[in-house]
Amino acid sequence: RGQGGQRAETAVNFPNGGNMKRLFLSAVLALATGQAFAQAHWDGFYAGVLAGGGSGEREAIGSGWTAETGGALLGGVIGYTLMTSPVLLGVEADYQLSNIDFHGGTQTNHSLDHFGTIRGLAGVAIDDLSVYGTAGLAMGGAYFHPNGAPRNEQYLTGWAFGAGAKYQISESMSIMGDALHVDFGQPGYFSMLLGNARVRTSDTVLRAGVLFHF
Repeated sequence: RGQGGQRAETAVNFPNGGNMKRLFLSAVLALATGQAFAQAHWDGFYAGVLAGGGSGEREAIGSGWTAETGGALLGGVIGYTLMTSPVLLGVEADYQLSNIDFHGGTQTNHSLDHFGTIRGLAGVAIDDLSVYGTAGLAMGGAYFHPNGAPRNEQYLTGWAFGAGAKYQISESMSIMGDALHVDFGQPGYFSMLLGNARVRTSDTVLRAGVLFHF
């Protein structure tokens, strides 16, 4: 208290107020720069390698023959993404060699030897992580080798859909994982013994890969 019982009032000053303002502006700039970096980092072309496995079922239409399949795959992928934060859109194409097949006890065999897809992507990106859904066309090659009949090969067309995620581990590299369901319908395999045998062909594949961004 001052003289005469009057309360003394003291104004509190912040001598470093200018520094606080500069710190705040620096934080805002860093955040904005980080968002721009993340957007630019997801934008553009990429390519990579992938590996995984798949399983499904085969059904010879009209004969009652069904079988569970399984096997591995190895291939490559290319794509392009465009980001309007946080929405990510893109297109992706892949091709892989595979041995997703069935060997029956009676020597009947069906194998998906190779396949590829061309798909659209739509999802969201949050910092280093992007998640997306995907759908598009599928193409491939398979053979059907019934017991006692010649091996018959067929070119396949169908569709694929699924979901996946990518995570950036550096400015030019990311890792990915996805799950795709690939359905080739009921392609026909002509055999002198069986006539036109139609085999329903569908598989679900799980894949992981490493991507390089350009």
